Amino acid sequence: MRNSFFISGKNIGYHMKKKILIPILIILAVAAIVVFTRKSDTQKIGLVYIADAEAIDLAKIGLTEQLDSLGLKVEIEYANAFGEPKNINNIVNSFKQKKYQAILALTTPCAQIAQQQIKEQPIVFVGVSNPIAAGLVKTLDNGYENVTGTMSNDPVFINVKLAKMLFPEIKKIGIIYSANEANSQSIIQTLEDSIRVTNMPIILIKKIVNQTADVYPVLNSLVKDVDALFLINDNTTSSTSELIINTADKANKPVFSCDIESVKKGALFTYGLNYKDEGIAAANILYEILIEKKKPADIPVFVNNKYYLYINKVLFEKYPISRKKIGSPFFEVD
Repeated sequence: MRNSFFISGKNIGYHMKKKILIPILIILAVAAIVVFTRKSDTQKIGLVYIADAEAIDLAKIGLTEQLDSLGLKVEIEYANAFGEPKNINNIVNSFKQKKYQAILALTTPCAQIAQQQIKEQPIVFVGVSNPIAAGLVKTLDNGYENVTGTMSNDPVFINVKLAKMLFPEIKKIGIIYSANEANSQSIIQTLEDSIRVTNMPIILIKKIVNQTADVYPVLNSLVKDVDALFLINDNTTSSTSELIINTADKANKPVFSCDIESVKKGALFTYGLNYKDEGIAAANILYEILIEKKKPADIPVFVNNKYYLYINKVLFEKYPISRKKIGSPFFEVD
């Protein structure tokens, strides 16, 4: 029986095993190359943002943590435009020349300029209040051309309703914003429409600024003419939130916000978004584009509508308001 494996001195069993083994090794080698490429290749990404702000910091944290969780190795160039549109242009052009695999554009102004300048590289916008009005996409059901991203669906009117419930005497609410930002215009329009439709006895006193340096003089005048101040997610004024809160506090005017981080700085409350969630969503979209090779046009816009109620304990210490009056679960901030 042992000799049946030998013909003309050749070991047929050996050669059969060899013929089977070689294709298996080839398959394993190819699989190893695919895995190695997917896991070890570093993707280069450019990230542009309008200015330093708490919401942007949270989005960046969510982004990097989720990229790490997905095993997607990236090298990110962070570029701060310091509130200047001309800086955004220069940054985006630089990203284009460097041929990064993807561009992340945090906030509406950055996303709009990126879309205007870049037609080849994928663009993922983050923290845009109304991407349709901003001209970034045609519908939320999918991206447009090389652009998709995440939408901040701020519940601005709910915050006004909550303010009116807690402070029934409020009649005039002051808002400082930049008319140059499509997201801010959209927020203001939504708020005015909601107040009109519901016949809420509230008057919005709006003040427009073009740059952060304009906020202080406008604020000093505004705080005398209103009963409360509302911090919307406006990129120009976000970096001055602490100034606005402190000035209003000295004038004994309550401040409420759409931003969780502002509550930590002294705003009384917010029913709003955690922008870390949008950073996580942006990382998931990047994975679809870079690893799964999906086109941005085929990826729906992520709509962030997960809300949290945060209340600063100062609300209960400074004003005659009980915790029971809130009527909903909330996070209390020291």
